[in-house]
Amino acid sequence: MCWPSSGAGPRTFASLGTNHQGLGALQDGEHVDVEISGIGRISFDVTDPLKRSWPKGIDPDPGERVRANVLKHHEEVMSKN
Repeated sequence: MCWPSSGAGPRTFASLGTNHQGLGALQDGEHVDVEISGIGRISFDVTDPLKRSWPKGIDPDPGERVRANVLKHHEEVMSKN
C-alpha cells in the first residue's frame, strides 16, 4: 500500500482495486459494506442510471491470461540463469 506524501486526514478517500478471481463486477441495486480493521467502515449503494446488467458469473479468462504471463516471465528469467 502507498501512503500519500501529504498524509491522510479528514475527507481523505483511498480507492484501491484489484482483479480478484471469484468476485464479479458490482451492478445497479447492490449494496456494499467494506470494513478495514483499525481504519473504519464504508457502506454504499451501487447505482447505474443506465440500468445495465450482465451475467453475475465469474469470467475465468482474465485470471488464466495473468497466470500464463507470469509463467512465461518466470521461464524467461530462469532461462537467463
